[in-house]
Amino acid sequence: MKNEALLLSFSKLFGILALVLWGFSLAGSTFSPDTENILKPPLLLFVLAVASLCMGSAFLWKMRTPQTRLLCLYTFIMLIMLWLSPVILQSSPVSAQWTYGIYYPNTQFISQTGGIDPAAYTFHNWPGFFILDYSLSAASGTSCLDFLAFYGPLLMQILMFVPLYCLFKNIIPNPNHRFAAIWVFYLANWVSQIYFVPQGVGVFFLICLLALITSPGFSLAQGNAVSHRVVVILVLAALTVTHLLTSVAALLCVAALILSRLVKGFNLGILAVVMVGCWTIYGAATQFDSQLPEFVNRAFELENLFQFSSAGSGGEAGAAFLQISQVRFIFSGLFAGLAVLGVLLSLKYRHRFDFPLLALEGVAAVILCSMLYGSEFWTRAFLFSLVPIAYFTVKLLRNRLSTLIMVAVLLVAIPGHLLAHYGAVSDMVSRFDVSAWQYLENYTQRGYISGGISYIKPDYLNLSLKKLNWQDGLLVGQDYTGRYPQYLQIGRSTDVDWVYYYGDSQYVPALETVLEDSSGYGLIYQNREMNIYFNQGAN
Repeated sequence: MKNEALLLSFSKLFGILALVLWGFSLAGSTFSPDTENILKPPLLLFVLAVASLCMGSAFLWKMRTPQTRLLCLYTFIMLIMLWLSPVILQSSPVSAQWTYGIYYPNTQFISQTGGIDPAAYTFHNWPGFFILDYSLSAASGTSCLDFLAFYGPLLMQILMFVPLYCLFKNIIPNPNHRFAAIWVFYLANWVSQIYFVPQGVGVFFLICLLALITSPGFSLAQGNAVSHRVVVILVLAALTVTHLLTSVAALLCVAALILSRLVKGFNLGILAVVMVGCWTIYGAATQFDSQLPEFVNRAFELENLFQFSSAGSGGEAGAAFLQISQVRFIFSGLFAGLAVLGVLLSLKYRHRFDFPLLALEGVAAVILCSMLYGSEFWTRAFLFSLVPIAYFTVKLLRNRLSTLIMVAVLLVAIPGHLLAHYGAVSDMVSRFDVSAWQYLENYTQRGYISGGISYIKPDYLNLSLKKLNWQDGLLVGQDYTGRYPQYLQIGRSTDVDWVYYYGDSQYVPALETVLEDSSGYGLIYQNREMNIYFNQGAN
Protein backbone atom coordinates (compact mmCIF):
# COMPACT_ATOMS: atom_id res chain seq x y z
CA MET A 1 0.00 0.00 0.00
CA LYS A 2 2.90 2.36 0.73
CA ASN A 3 4.26 1.84 -2.77
CA GLU A 4 0.82 2.52 -4.22
CA ALA A 5 0.49 5.76 -2.26
CA LEU A 6 3.98 6.82 -3.33
CA LEU A 7 3.24 6.14 -7.00
CA LEU A 8 0.01 8.12 -6.74
CA SER A 9 1.82 11.07 -5.11
CA PHE A 10 4.51 11.10 -7.79
CA SER A 11 1.83 10.93 -10.46
CA LYS A 12 -0.02 13.96 -9.12
CA LEU A 13 3.26 15.88 -8.77
CA PHE A 14 4.16 15.25 -12.41
CA GLY A 15 0.60 16.11 -13.47
CA ILE A 16 0.79 19.52 -11.78
CA LEU A 17 4.27 20.11 -13.23
CA ALA A 18 2.91 19.31 -16.71
CA LEU A 19 0.21 21.97 -16.43
CA VAL A 20 2.69 24.59 -15.21
CA LEU A 21 5.17 23.87 -18.02
CA TRP A 22 2.40 23.86 -20.61
CA GLY A 23 1.22 27.26 -19.41
CA PHE A 24 4.72 28.71 -19.82
CA SER A 25 5.10 27.11 -23.26
CA LEU A 26 2.01 28.98 -24.49
CA ALA A 27 3.91 32.25 -24.07
CA GLY A 28 5.46 31.60 -27.48
CA SER A 29 4.33 33.52 -30.54
CA THR A 30 3.77 30.55 -32.84
CA PHE A 31 3.57 26.76 -32.99
CA SER A 32 5.90 25.55 -35.72
CA PRO A 33 8.09 22.61 -34.64
CA ASP A 34 11.17 21.88 -36.71
CA THR A 35 14.50 20.18 -36.11
CA GLU A 36 16.17 23.47 -35.19
CA ASN A 37 13.75 24.74 -32.54
CA ILE A 38 12.17 21.57 -31.14
CA LEU A 39 14.56 21.53 -28.17
CA LYS A 40 14.62 25.28 -27.61
CA PRO A 41 12.16 27.36 -25.56
CA PRO A 42 9.20 27.61 -25.76
CA LEU A 43 8.82 24.30 -27.64
CA LEU A 44 11.22 22.66 -25.19
CA LEU A 45 8.84 23.62 -22.38
CA PHE A 46 5.98 22.08 -24.35
CA VAL A 47 7.93 18.83 -24.83
CA LEU A 48 8.74 18.74 -21.12
CA ALA A 49 5.07 19.38 -20.29
CA VAL A 50 3.87 16.40 -22.33
CA ALA A 51 6.77 14.31 -20.99
CA SER A 52 5.79 15.16 -17.40
CA LEU A 53 2.20 14.16 -18.12
CA CYS A 54 3.45 10.92 -19.65
CA MET A 55 5.52 10.20 -16.54
CA GLY A 56 2.55 10.96 -14.31
CA SER A 57 0.47 8.51 -16.33
CA ALA A 58 3.23 5.88 -16.30
CA PHE A 59 3.22 5.78 -12.50
CA LEU A 60 -0.51 5.06 -12.62
CA TRP A 61 -0.09 2.38 -15.28
CA LYS A 62 2.04 0.38 -12.82
CA MET A 63 -0.41 0.60 -9.92
CA ARG A 64 -2.44 -2.44 -8.96
CA THR A 65 -5.55 -0.50 -7.99
CA PRO A 66 -7.57 0.96 -10.88
CA GLN A 67 -6.98 4.69 -11.41
CA THR A 68 -9.56 5.21 -14.14
CA ARG A 69 -10.65 8.73 -13.21
CA LEU A 70 -7.18 10.23 -12.89
CA LEU A 71 -5.93 8.45 -16.02
CA CYS A 72 -8.97 9.68 -17.90
CA LEU A 73 -8.20 13.25 -16.77
CA TYR A 74 -4.56 12.93 -17.84
CA THR A 75 -5.63 11.56 -21.22
CA PHE A 76 -7.93 14.50 -21.89
CA ILE A 77 -5.19 16.94 -20.86
CA MET A 78 -2.83 15.20 -23.29
CA LEU A 79 -5.37 15.52 -26.11
CA ILE A 80 -5.86 19.21 -25.38
CA MET A 81 -2.11 19.80 -25.30
CA LEU A 82 -1.38 18.06 -28.58
CA TRP A 83 -4.40 19.18 -30.61
CA LEU A 84 -5.39 22.57 -29.18
CA SER A 85 -2.00 24.23 -28.66
CA PRO A 86 -1.56 25.12 -32.37
CA VAL A 87 -4.92 26.90 -32.36
CA ILE A 88 -4.14 28.78 -29.13
CA LEU A 89 -0.90 30.01 -30.69
CA GLN A 90 -2.70 31.29 -33.82
CA SER A 91 -1.54 28.44 -36.03
CA SER A 92 -3.83 25.79 -37.47
CA PRO A 93 -4.46 22.06 -37.39
CA VAL A 94 -2.97 20.18 -40.30
CA SER A 95 -6.39 19.56 -41.84
CA ALA A 96 -7.58 23.19 -41.92
CA GLN A 97 -6.54 23.78 -45.53
CA TRP A 98 -8.48 20.70 -46.66
CA THR A 99 -11.53 21.77 -44.66
CA TYR A 100 -11.70 25.06 -46.55
CA GLY A 101 -10.44 24.11 -49.98
CA ILE A 102 -11.70 20.56 -50.44
CA TYR A 103 -14.43 19.58 -47.99
CA TYR A 104 -16.38 22.83 -47.66
CA PRO A 105 -17.36 23.03 -51.38
CA ASN A 106 -18.82 19.51 -51.13
CA THR A 107 -20.89 20.44 -48.09
CA GLN A 108 -21.86 23.78 -49.63
CA PHE A 109 -23.40 22.06 -52.66
CA ILE A 110 -25.56 19.86 -50.41
CA SER A 111 -26.72 22.87 -48.39
CA GLN A 112 -27.62 24.81 -51.56
CA THR A 113 -29.34 22.05 -53.53
CA GLY A 114 -30.36 19.45 -50.97
CA GLY A 115 -28.75 16.72 -53.07
CA ILE A 116 -25.41 15.29 -54.20
CA ASP A 117 -23.63 15.34 -57.56
CA PRO A 118 -21.01 12.55 -57.76
CA ALA A 119 -20.14 13.46 -61.36
CA ALA A 120 -19.08 17.00 -60.46
CA TYR A 121 -17.92 16.38 -56.89
CA THR A 122 -15.76 13.26 -56.58
CA PHE A 123 -16.17 13.09 -52.81
CA HIS A 124 -19.95 12.79 -53.24
CA ASN A 125 -19.35 9.18 -54.21
CA TRP A 126 -19.08 8.73 -50.42
CA PRO A 127 -21.29 11.54 -49.11
CA GLY A 128 -21.69 10.41 -45.49
CA PHE A 129 -19.24 12.92 -44.02
CA PHE A 130 -20.65 15.86 -45.96
CA ILE A 131 -24.22 15.03 -45.00
CA LEU A 132 -23.06 14.96 -41.36
CA ASP A 133 -21.23 18.26 -41.82
CA TYR A 134 -24.31 19.86 -43.39
CA SER A 135 -26.54 18.46 -40.63
CA LEU A 136 -24.37 20.06 -37.94
CA SER A 137 -24.62 23.45 -39.63
CA ALA A 138 -28.37 23.06 -40.13
CA ALA A 139 -28.87 22.08 -36.49
CA SER A 140 -26.80 25.01 -35.20
CA GLY A 141 -28.48 27.49 -37.53
CA THR A 142 -25.15 28.90 -38.71
CA SER A 143 -22.05 27.83 -40.58
CA CYS A 144 -19.70 25.65 -38.53
CA LEU A 145 -16.89 25.98 -41.08
CA ASP A 146 -14.39 28.03 -39.07
CA PHE A 147 -15.15 26.22 -35.82
CA LEU A 148 -14.71 22.76 -37.33
CA ALA A 149 -11.60 23.79 -39.28
CA PHE A 150 -9.76 24.80 -36.12
CA TYR A 151 -11.48 22.92 -33.28
CA GLY A 152 -12.84 19.90 -35.15
CA PRO A 153 -9.58 17.93 -34.81
CA LEU A 154 -9.64 18.13 -31.00
CA LEU A 155 -13.34 17.25 -30.88
CA MET A 156 -12.63 14.28 -33.15
CA GLN A 157 -9.94 12.97 -30.77
CA ILE A 158 -12.35 13.26 -27.83
CA LEU A 159 -15.10 11.54 -29.82
CA MET A 160 -12.67 8.78 -30.87
CA PHE A 161 -11.77 8.21 -27.21
CA VAL A 162 -15.17 6.67 -26.44
CA PRO A 163 -15.12 3.64 -28.80
CA LEU A 164 -11.35 3.36 -28.36
CA TYR A 165 -11.72 2.95 -24.61
CA CYS A 166 -14.55 0.45 -25.11
CA LEU A 167 -12.37 -1.56 -27.51
CA PHE A 168 -9.38 -1.67 -25.16
CA LYS A 169 -11.69 -2.44 -22.24
CA ASN A 170 -12.78 -5.55 -24.14
CA ILE A 171 -9.31 -6.79 -25.07
CA ILE A 172 -6.99 -5.56 -22.26
CA PRO A 173 -7.80 -6.98 -18.80
CA ASN A 174 -5.82 -4.47 -16.71
CA PRO A 175 -7.83 -1.21 -16.32
CA ASN A 176 -4.71 0.96 -16.05
CA HIS A 177 -3.03 -0.65 -19.04
CA ARG A 178 -6.01 0.32 -21.20
CA PHE A 179 -5.05 3.96 -20.82
CA ALA A 180 -1.45 3.15 -21.69
CA ALA A 181 -2.75 1.70 -24.96
CA ILE A 182 -4.76 4.88 -25.55
CA TRP A 183 -1.63 6.98 -24.97
CA VAL A 184 0.29 4.87 -27.49
CA PHE A 185 -2.55 5.14 -30.02
CA TYR A 186 -2.66 8.94 -29.88
CA LEU A 187 1.06 9.57 -29.49
CA ALA A 188 1.96 7.23 -32.37
CA ASN A 189 -0.61 8.81 -34.67
CA TRP A 190 1.01 11.56 -36.70
CA VAL A 191 -1.23 10.83 -39.72
CA SER A 192 -3.56 13.79 -40.09
CA GLN A 193 -6.55 11.65 -41.10
CA ILE A 194 -8.17 11.08 -37.70
CA TYR A 195 -9.47 14.61 -37.87
CA PHE A 196 -12.94 15.87 -38.74
CA VAL A 197 -12.47 14.60 -42.28
CA PRO A 198 -14.07 11.71 -44.22
CA GLN A 199 -11.49 9.11 -43.20
CA GLY A 200 -11.50 10.35 -39.61
CA VAL A 201 -15.24 9.73 -39.35
CA GLY A 202 -14.73 6.41 -41.14
CA VAL A 203 -12.08 5.31 -38.63
CA PHE A 204 -14.45 6.29 -35.83
CA PHE A 205 -17.09 3.94 -37.24
CA LEU A 206 -14.45 1.22 -37.76
CA ILE A 207 -13.35 1.36 -34.12
CA CYS A 208 -17.01 1.33 -33.06
CA LEU A 209 -17.43 -1.85 -35.12
CA LEU A 210 -14.35 -3.47 -33.54
CA ALA A 211 -15.52 -2.48 -30.06
CA LEU A 212 -18.87 -4.14 -30.72
CA ILE A 213 -17.40 -7.32 -32.19
CA THR A 214 -14.98 -7.77 -29.27
CA SER A 215 -17.59 -7.09 -26.58
CA PRO A 216 -18.41 -10.01 -24.25
CA GLY A 217 -22.12 -9.80 -25.09
CA PHE A 218 -21.46 -10.12 -28.82
CA SER A 219 -19.25 -13.17 -28.27
CA LEU A 220 -21.80 -14.90 -26.04
CA ALA A 221 -24.65 -14.30 -28.46
CA GLN A 222 -22.35 -14.97 -31.46
CA GLY A 223 -23.66 -11.74 -32.96
CA ASN A 224 -27.15 -13.14 -33.34
CA ALA A 225 -28.93 -10.84 -30.89
CA VAL A 226 -31.31 -8.45 -32.63
CA SER A 227 -29.71 -5.43 -30.96
CA HIS A 228 -26.27 -6.50 -32.17
CA ARG A 229 -27.50 -7.01 -35.72
CA VAL A 230 -29.17 -3.61 -35.81
CA VAL A 231 -26.09 -1.80 -34.50
CA VAL A 232 -23.76 -3.66 -36.87
CA ILE A 233 -25.98 -2.81 -39.85
CA LEU A 234 -26.12 0.87 -38.87
CA VAL A 235 -22.36 1.13 -38.29
CA LEU A 236 -21.50 -0.69 -41.52
CA ALA A 237 -23.98 1.41 -43.48
CA ALA A 238 -22.57 4.65 -42.09
CA LEU A 239 -19.00 3.51 -42.71
CA THR A 240 -19.70 2.28 -46.24
CA VAL A 241 -21.07 5.62 -47.44
CA THR A 242 -18.37 7.66 -45.67
CA HIS A 243 -14.99 6.39 -46.86
CA LEU A 244 -14.01 3.72 -49.38
CA LEU A 245 -10.63 2.62 -48.01
CA THR A 246 -11.87 2.43 -44.42
CA SER A 247 -14.93 0.41 -45.46
CA VAL A 248 -12.65 -2.00 -47.33
CA ALA A 249 -10.45 -2.17 -44.22
CA ALA A 250 -13.56 -2.95 -42.15
CA LEU A 251 -14.45 -5.78 -44.53
CA LEU A 252 -10.91 -7.17 -44.25
CA CYS A 253 -11.01 -6.80 -40.44
CA VAL A 254 -14.22 -8.82 -40.27
CA ALA A 255 -12.64 -11.49 -42.49
CA ALA A 256 -9.51 -11.53 -40.31
CA LEU A 257 -11.55 -11.93 -37.12
CA ILE A 258 -13.55 -14.76 -38.69
CA LEU A 259 -10.33 -16.54 -39.71
CA SER A 260 -8.94 -16.05 -36.20
CA ARG A 261 -12.17 -17.59 -34.85
CA LEU A 262 -12.99 -14.59 -32.71
CA VAL A 263 -16.16 -14.18 -34.76
CA LYS A 264 -18.21 -17.34 -35.20
CA GLY A 265 -20.01 -18.02 -38.44
CA PHE A 266 -20.06 -16.07 -41.69
CA ASN A 267 -23.17 -13.92 -41.27
CA LEU A 268 -21.23 -10.78 -40.36
CA GLY A 269 -18.75 -11.32 -43.18
CA ILE A 270 -21.50 -11.82 -45.74
CA LEU A 271 -23.26 -8.67 -44.52
CA ALA A 272 -20.04 -6.65 -44.82
CA VAL A 273 -19.36 -7.98 -48.33
CA VAL A 274 -22.88 -7.16 -49.50
CA MET A 275 -22.94 -3.63 -48.09
CA VAL A 276 -19.42 -2.60 -49.10
CA GLY A 277 -19.67 -4.33 -52.47
CA CYS A 278 -23.06 -2.92 -53.41
CA TRP A 279 -22.13 0.64 -52.55
CA THR A 280 -18.76 0.36 -54.27
CA ILE A 281 -20.34 -0.94 -57.47
CA TYR A 282 -23.46 1.22 -57.51
CA GLY A 283 -22.98 4.26 -55.32
CA ALA A 284 -19.38 4.96 -56.28
CA ALA A 285 -19.60 4.09 -59.96
CA THR A 286 -18.59 7.60 -61.04
CA GLN A 287 -15.36 7.41 -59.06
CA PHE A 288 -14.42 4.04 -60.49
CA ASP A 289 -14.94 5.16 -64.07
CA SER A 290 -11.91 7.43 -63.67
CA GLN A 291 -9.89 5.72 -60.92
CA LEU A 292 -10.23 1.97 -61.40
CA PRO A 293 -7.90 1.60 -64.42
CA GLU A 294 -5.16 3.55 -62.65
CA PHE A 295 -5.55 1.49 -59.49
CA VAL A 296 -5.41 -1.82 -61.36
CA ASN A 297 -2.19 -0.73 -63.08
CA ARG A 298 -0.37 0.02 -59.83
CA ALA A 299 -2.01 -2.42 -57.39
CA PHE A 300 0.34 -4.81 -55.62
CA GLU A 301 3.43 -3.62 -57.53
CA LEU A 302 5.67 -4.42 -54.59
CA GLU A 303 8.77 -2.88 -56.15
CA ASN A 304 7.22 0.52 -55.39
CA LEU A 305 6.84 -0.14 -51.67
CA PHE A 306 10.16 1.35 -50.62
CA GLN A 307 10.18 4.36 -52.87
CA PHE A 308 9.80 7.65 -51.00
CA SER A 309 6.88 9.70 -52.24
CA SER A 310 9.38 12.41 -53.21
CA ALA A 311 10.96 10.09 -55.75
CA GLY A 312 7.89 10.44 -57.89
CA SER A 313 8.23 14.21 -58.05
CA GLY A 314 11.26 14.24 -60.25
CA GLY A 315 13.81 14.03 -57.45
CA GLU A 316 13.58 17.78 -56.79
CA ALA A 317 12.33 17.60 -53.20
CA GLY A 318 13.77 20.12 -50.79
CA ALA A 319 15.92 19.17 -47.82
CA ALA A 320 13.14 20.08 -45.35
CA PHE A 321 10.65 17.80 -47.10
CA LEU A 322 13.08 14.88 -47.15
CA GLN A 323 13.99 15.50 -43.52
CA ILE A 324 10.39 15.38 -42.30
CA SER A 325 9.73 12.30 -44.46
CA GLN A 326 12.66 10.55 -42.80
CA VAL A 327 11.49 11.63 -39.34
CA ARG A 328 8.08 10.13 -40.06
CA PHE A 329 9.53 6.81 -41.18
CA ILE A 330 11.83 6.61 -38.15
CA PHE A 331 9.05 7.67 -35.79
CA SER A 332 6.66 5.06 -37.21
CA GLY A 333 9.41 2.44 -37.01
CA LEU A 334 9.97 3.29 -33.35
CA PHE A 335 6.42 2.29 -32.44
CA ALA A 336 6.52 -0.69 -34.78
CA GLY A 337 9.61 -1.84 -32.85
CA LEU A 338 7.76 -1.53 -29.54
CA ALA A 339 4.91 -3.59 -30.98
CA VAL A 340 7.33 -6.30 -32.13
CA LEU A 341 8.77 -6.51 -28.60
CA GLY A 342 5.21 -6.81 -27.34
CA VAL A 343 4.51 -9.65 -29.77
CA LEU A 344 7.58 -11.47 -28.48
CA LEU A 345 6.43 -10.97 -24.88
CA SER A 346 3.00 -12.30 -25.82
CA LEU A 347 4.65 -15.70 -26.28
CA LYS A 348 5.15 -15.65 -22.51
CA TYR A 349 2.06 -13.68 -21.47
CA ARG A 350 -0.56 -15.12 -23.79
CA HIS A 351 -4.08 -13.81 -24.15
CA ARG A 352 -6.96 -14.93 -26.36
CA PHE A 353 -6.95 -11.64 -28.30
CA ASP A 354 -3.29 -11.91 -29.34
CA PHE A 355 -3.92 -13.80 -32.57
CA PRO A 356 -6.97 -11.70 -33.62
CA LEU A 357 -4.91 -8.52 -33.17
CA LEU A 358 -2.10 -10.01 -35.24
CA ALA A 359 -4.74 -10.74 -37.87
CA LEU A 360 -5.77 -7.07 -37.80
CA GLU A 361 -2.15 -6.11 -38.41
CA GLY A 362 -2.31 -8.39 -41.43
CA VAL A 363 -5.14 -6.19 -42.73
CA ALA A 364 -2.81 -3.18 -42.54
CA ALA A 365 -0.20 -5.16 -44.48
CA VAL A 366 -2.73 -5.88 -47.24
CA ILE A 367 -3.66 -2.19 -47.38
CA LEU A 368 0.04 -1.34 -47.61
CA CYS A 369 0.67 -3.70 -50.51
CA SER A 370 -2.49 -2.66 -52.37
CA MET A 371 -1.24 0.91 -52.86
CA LEU A 372 -4.84 2.06 -53.34
CA TYR A 373 -3.86 5.60 -52.36
CA GLY A 374 -0.71 5.83 -54.44
CA SER A 375 2.01 7.77 -52.63
CA GLU A 376 -0.08 7.80 -49.43
CA PHE A 377 -0.22 4.03 -49.01
CA TRP A 378 2.37 4.05 -46.21
CA THR A 379 0.45 6.56 -44.10
CA ARG A 380 -2.93 4.88 -44.58
CA ALA A 381 -1.51 1.46 -43.70
CA PHE A 382 0.14 2.87 -40.56
CA LEU A 383 -3.19 4.39 -39.58
CA PHE A 384 -4.82 0.94 -39.58
CA SER A 385 -1.86 -0.45 -37.60
CA LEU A 386 -2.41 1.84 -34.62
CA VAL A 387 -4.79 -0.44 -32.69
CA PRO A 388 -2.56 -3.56 -32.96
CA ILE A 389 0.52 -1.44 -32.18
CA ALA A 390 -1.13 -0.02 -29.06
CA TYR A 391 -2.36 -3.45 -27.95
CA PHE A 392 1.00 -5.19 -28.22
CA THR A 393 3.03 -2.25 -26.89
CA VAL A 394 1.29 -2.36 -23.49
CA LYS A 395 2.45 -5.95 -23.15
CA LEU A 396 5.76 -4.34 -22.17
CA LEU A 397 4.18 -3.22 -18.89
CA ARG A 398 4.19 -6.84 -17.71
CA ASN A 399 7.77 -6.68 -16.36
CA ARG A 400 10.10 -4.01 -15.02
CA LEU A 401 12.80 -3.88 -17.71
CA SER A 402 10.40 -3.77 -20.63
CA THR A 403 8.37 -1.10 -18.80
CA LEU A 404 11.47 1.10 -18.57
CA ILE A 405 12.11 0.56 -22.29
CA MET A 406 8.53 1.43 -23.18
CA VAL A 407 8.41 4.62 -21.09
CA ALA A 408 11.83 5.73 -22.36
CA VAL A 409 10.70 5.29 -25.96
CA LEU A 410 7.47 7.19 -25.30
CA LEU A 411 9.43 10.11 -23.84
CA VAL A 412 11.74 10.16 -26.85
CA ALA A 413 8.71 9.91 -29.12
CA ILE A 414 7.15 13.14 -27.83
CA PRO A 415 9.39 15.52 -29.84
CA GLY A 416 9.18 12.96 -32.65
CA HIS A 417 5.40 13.25 -32.64
CA LEU A 418 5.58 17.04 -32.87
CA LEU A 419 7.97 16.87 -35.82
CA ALA A 420 6.11 14.10 -37.64
CA HIS A 421 2.68 15.63 -37.01
CA TYR A 422 3.33 19.37 -37.27
CA GLY A 423 6.81 19.60 -38.80
CA ALA A 424 5.59 19.82 -42.41
CA VAL A 425 5.16 23.60 -42.53
CA SER A 426 3.29 23.36 -45.82
CA ASP A 427 0.42 21.64 -43.99
CA MET A 428 -0.20 24.65 -41.76
CA VAL A 429 -2.24 27.66 -42.84
CA SER A 430 -2.46 31.05 -41.20
CA ARG A 431 -5.52 33.20 -40.62
CA PHE A 432 -4.26 35.37 -43.49
CA ASP A 433 -4.38 32.40 -45.89
CA VAL A 434 -7.96 31.78 -44.77
CA SER A 435 -8.85 35.44 -45.38
CA ALA A 436 -7.52 35.21 -48.94
CA TRP A 437 -9.52 32.02 -49.48
CA GLN A 438 -12.65 33.76 -48.17
CA TYR A 439 -12.13 36.57 -50.68
CA LEU A 440 -12.07 34.07 -53.56
CA GLU A 441 -15.12 32.31 -52.12
CA ASN A 442 -17.14 35.50 -51.75
CA TYR A 443 -16.14 37.46 -54.86
CA THR A 444 -15.33 34.96 -57.61
CA GLN A 445 -17.39 32.42 -59.54
CA ARG A 446 -14.79 30.51 -61.54
CA GLY A 447 -11.12 30.58 -62.33
CA TYR A 448 -7.65 29.07 -62.37
CA ILE A 449 -6.15 29.05 -58.86
CA SER A 450 -2.45 28.81 -58.04
CA GLY A 451 -0.80 29.08 -54.63
CA GLY A 452 -2.47 29.47 -51.25
CA ILE A 453 -5.24 27.16 -50.10
CA SER A 454 -6.35 24.72 -52.79
CA TYR A 455 -9.78 25.30 -54.29
CA ILE A 456 -11.34 22.06 -55.53
CA LYS A 457 -14.71 22.96 -56.98
CA PRO A 458 -16.48 22.81 -60.37
CA ASP A 459 -15.54 25.78 -62.57
CA TYR A 460 -12.28 26.12 -60.63
CA LEU A 461 -9.03 24.47 -61.64
CA ASN A 462 -5.93 24.32 -59.45
CA LEU A 463 -2.72 24.88 -61.39
CA SER A 464 0.52 24.11 -59.58
CA LEU A 465 2.98 27.01 -59.72
CA LYS A 466 5.68 24.43 -60.40
CA LYS A 467 4.03 23.58 -63.74
CA LEU A 468 3.54 27.18 -64.92
CA ASN A 469 5.90 29.03 -67.25
CA TRP A 470 5.97 32.56 -68.64
CA GLN A 471 4.48 32.85 -72.11
CA ASP A 472 3.45 36.14 -73.71
CA GLY A 473 3.51 37.88 -70.34
CA LEU A 474 1.35 35.27 -68.58
CA LEU A 475 2.07 32.33 -66.29
CA VAL A 476 0.52 29.42 -68.15
CA GLY A 477 0.72 25.66 -68.19
CA GLN A 478 -0.60 22.64 -70.03
CA ASP A 479 -4.10 22.91 -68.50
CA TYR A 480 -4.38 26.68 -68.91
CA THR A 481 -6.62 27.71 -71.82
CA GLY A 482 -7.48 31.26 -70.81
CA ARG A 483 -11.14 30.29 -70.59
CA TYR A 484 -11.45 31.50 -66.99
CA PRO A 485 -9.87 34.32 -65.00
CA GLN A 486 -6.60 33.45 -63.29
CA TYR A 487 -5.85 34.06 -59.61
CA LEU A 488 -2.33 33.76 -58.22
CA GLN A 489 -2.09 33.62 -54.41
CA ILE A 490 1.44 34.73 -53.60
CA GLY A 491 2.65 35.38 -50.07
CA ARG A 492 4.48 34.06 -47.04
CA SER A 493 2.90 30.59 -47.14
CA THR A 494 3.66 30.28 -50.87
CA ASP A 495 7.32 31.00 -50.16
CA VAL A 496 7.34 28.58 -47.22
CA ASP A 497 5.84 25.84 -49.39
CA TRP A 498 8.36 26.42 -52.16
CA VAL A 499 11.31 26.24 -49.79
CA TYR A 500 9.89 23.17 -48.07
CA TYR A 501 9.18 21.18 -51.23
CA TYR A 502 11.93 22.41 -53.56
CA GLY A 503 14.57 24.03 -51.35
CA ASP A 504 14.48 27.27 -53.36
CA SER A 505 14.16 30.47 -51.31
CA GLN A 506 14.56 32.83 -54.28
CA TYR A 507 11.76 31.82 -56.64
CA VAL A 508 8.68 33.25 -54.90
CA PRO A 509 10.20 36.67 -54.00
CA ALA A 510 11.43 37.00 -57.58
CA LEU A 511 8.02 35.96 -58.93
CA GLU A 512 6.27 38.53 -56.76
CA THR A 513 8.59 41.26 -58.04
CA VAL A 514 7.81 40.31 -61.64
CA LEU A 515 4.06 40.23 -60.95
CA GLU A 516 4.14 43.70 -59.40
CA ASP A 517 5.66 45.09 -62.59
CA SER A 518 3.59 42.96 -64.96
CA SER A 519 0.97 44.54 -67.20
CA GLY A 520 -0.83 41.19 -67.47
CA TYR A 521 -1.69 40.91 -63.76
CA GLY A 522 -3.32 43.26 -61.32
CA LEU A 523 -3.29 43.17 -57.52
CA ILE A 524 -6.92 42.70 -56.40
CA TYR A 525 -6.47 41.58 -52.80
CA GLN A 526 -3.83 42.09 -50.14
CA ASN A 527 -3.39 41.36 -46.46
CA ARG A 528 -0.34 41.17 -44.24
CA GLU A 529 0.81 37.80 -45.55
CA MET A 530 -0.99 37.13 -48.84
CA ASN A 531 -1.53 38.92 -52.16
CA ILE A 532 -3.87 37.82 -54.95
CA TYR A 533 -2.92 38.75 -58.52
CA PHE A 534 -5.59 38.63 -61.20
CA ASN A 535 -5.66 38.10 -64.94
CA GLN A 536 -9.01 38.35 -66.76
CA GLY A 537 -8.30 35.55 -69.25
CA ALA A 538 -9.59 35.29 -72.80
CA ASN A 539 -13.19 35.76 -71.69
